Order: sequence, then C-alpha cells, then structure tokens
Amino acid sequence: MKVLQKYYKNIFIFDFNKTINDIPSNFIFLNSLDNLEMEFDIIDISTPSTTHIIVLKSILSKKIVFKKIIIEKPLFSSQDEYNLLLSIFDSYKGLKNKIYVNEQYYSSKALEKFSRSLNFNTINKISIDMSKNRLLDQINGRFIDSNLEAYGIEIPHILAVLDYLKINLDEITIEENNHYIDKNNYNNQGVSIHFKINNIDIFITSFLGDFYVKGHFKIPNNMNRSLCINEDNSINSSLKFDPVQNVERLYTEIRINDSINYLFDNLLDNHYRNIIHDKLPNQYSLEKILIINHLLLYLYKNKNTIYLGD
Repeated sequence: MKVLQKYYKNIFIFDFNKTINDIPSNFIFLNSLDNLEMEFDIIDISTPSTTHIIVLKSILSKKIVFKKIIIEKPLFSSQDEYNLLLSIFDSYKGLKNKIYVNEQYYSSKALEKFSRSLNFNTINKISIDMSKNRLLDQINGRFIDSNLEAYGIEIPHILAVLDYLKINLDEITIEENNHYIDKNNYNNQGVSIHFKINNIDIFITSFLGDFYVKGHFKIPNNMNRSLCINEDNSINSSLKFDPVQNVERLYTEIRINDSINYLFDNLLDNHYRNIIHDKLPNQYSLEKILIINHLLLYLYKNKNTIYLGD
C-alpha cells in the first residue's frame, strides 16, 4: 500500500478477513464492497494465498469497476483454485488482460543488467537462494501458505528468476526435491531442490526458519538472497539482492568476474510503476505466471519430506 501512495491520492482498504486493527489516517476504510459507484484504477488483492481466487470472484460478482487488478503470488495454491480461475476467465471475457500477478523480479533492473552479461554456452551451474528466518514474522501475524507451505513463499520468486534467465521450465528434470520440517515446530521449514536442464545443474533453496540444510549438515539460518552462476566449476558471476550486508538498503550487488558494482533496485516500486504505466518488461506475462504456478503445485505434490530434530 505504501508503494501505491506514491502514485494515487485516494487509497481504499477493505479487509476480507476482518483482522486489521489500525487503519492509517490517510487510507479510506470500506465497510462493504456493495454498491460502489466508482471506477478504481487498481485493485490490489493481498489476502492469504488460498483466498486469492475466491476474493477475485467476489469482486467480479459485485460488478466493481476497475482498470487493473494486482494479485499477490502465488496466484493459486491448488488445482481446485485453478479450475475456478478458468471458469472466471470463461465468464469474464477480457479479464486476463487486466490481471497482473505481483512478481516483482521481472522488473529488477539489476537482474536485467546481470542477465545481459551471461553466456549460457559456458554455464554449468546456477544456484539461487532466498532464505530468511520468518518465525518472528509468523508470531507477529504474517501468514504462511496453508496449501503450499514453504513452497508458496520464495519459490515462486526463484522460478520467476529462472524464467527471466531463459530457463525453459517445461524442459527441466527434477533430480531432488526436499521439504525440510522441524519435527518440534511445523512452521519451521525449508526447501531444497535440484533441477537439470541440458548440461546445467540448477540448485534452488529457501529456508524460512532458524535452520539451514547444507549437504548433510543442519546449520543456523542466515538471511541470503543470491543468484550465483558457475562456469567451469567456479563462481564467475553473482547477484546479491537487497538487503546486502553492509550496503544501503535497496541496493543490489552485481559481481561479474572480478568486477563488483552496486545498483539501486527497488523491486516493488519498479514493478508497480511498470504496471501503472503499462511498461512491464517483455519477459513478464500471465501465461508465464501460470506455468510457474503449475510447476509450484507439482513440486509441492511430489516433494520428499524430511523431519529434522535436535
């Protein structure tokens, strides 16, 4: 919402779950979505993942007029939700052209610059890690995806980055797909996946609790949002997304061979601005989001669950 404040004077909030206690004074709270005789420039659905499509259907059924609608990722969390989405598309022609999923990594200036430096003929390994201890966030009310669990938080972002790097997600083979859970705290989870495509090994990891699994070892989790590219079995290039240790917030570290540069890259602001001004990069499309979402469901359904103790 803070991002939208930069572009719009009037911002309305409707709380489907009735959980918001303090409404900022510069926002307008709506008690109902019935009989809204106005046109909204943007409607932003940022409810829990499993309610995205239900909320979308409710908005449409109330005949609320809008130009664009933004939905948080993942767009859907189950096959039933996807089937409902298809029926909505059948009932509301042209809706696909108004829906945008909040996948901000497609709007990353740093990722754009970084990808131009890559030669995929020499790459043999790609590693992407997006890990952060979110246990305190959960205590403070941040929800986890009740259908996709740890797969529904950062894995969509990681798959979007792979897509941006022109990895064909339809052609990858899954070598390993592990879901780690602390047997003493079910919400303390992480994901580690190994893909292969052609001659490239792809490793993606996302640990969202107080532990991290590296090889056969369980170690304390440290915040990390990085993309590493290996050529000839050595790291030649890397990208460290915000936040970068000892660097001002919203700056990304780009390392290409021995050269290190820092680029201001406010992902969320970039993404919203691109949506508002119809300037989303060519790499983004709803069709790609659907591919990512289906792969997400497949990975969760076919995971190998490992319970860890002390």
